[in-house]
Amino acid sequence: MKMTETNLRRLIRETLLAEAAYTPADAKRLGITFTVKDRKPDYVEIKAYFTSNGYSAGILSCHKEDNPCEGAWSIDWSEAKEKGLGPLMYDLMIDLVSPDPLASDRFEVSQDARNVWKYYRDRRPDIDQLDLDDVYMPRTPRKEDDCYQSSAKIWAVDTYDDEERWPESPLSKAYKRADGQTPTLDALTGLKLIRFI
Repeated sequence: MKMTETNLRRLIRETLLAEAAYTPADAKRLGITFTVKDRKPDYVEIKAYFTSNGYSAGILSCHKEDNPCEGAWSIDWSEAKEKGLGPLMYDLMIDLVSPDPLASDRFEVSQDARNVWKYYRDRRPDIDQLDLDDVYMPRTPRKEDDCYQSSAKIWAVDTYDDEERWPESPLSKAYKRADGQTPTLDALTGLKLIRFI
């Protein structure tokens, strides 16, 4: 692969994401705790707080998709006020909706969130990827994989200037733990950093 300026910037972003991602131990060190509002069967919300002052550090919420989408939950809203907190919250959400997979917002995704999904696709062997089809113009006869693909198509236009390349997008997939375990949830629970409300 020729190292163009675009490829170099992409590599730098991915490296920074890997180095910046918080672990549960980092959350403890920084005094960040989590509450989980679990409204199964169709809604989960994580809020992160600074323990010292109670200020919000981030929020991540998702809902169970109406379309089959391989049984996926889709992100509704995400915001992290600390650079490395977002990936930790995504890992926690994957654990919370397990054994179902987690997918990006089906309609709009920020650049930071795209980077997290790209990291899952390209650099997380502990995370399985499930290909999702397009609900409006299916490419496979299976109905179970049909899902909205608006955010994947926007990504394809932004990245390749070609909407038809949406299946290459990390946003066109759903993700779940390869081994079915819940390590982030378990670690945060063990550190007494998570509370269910």
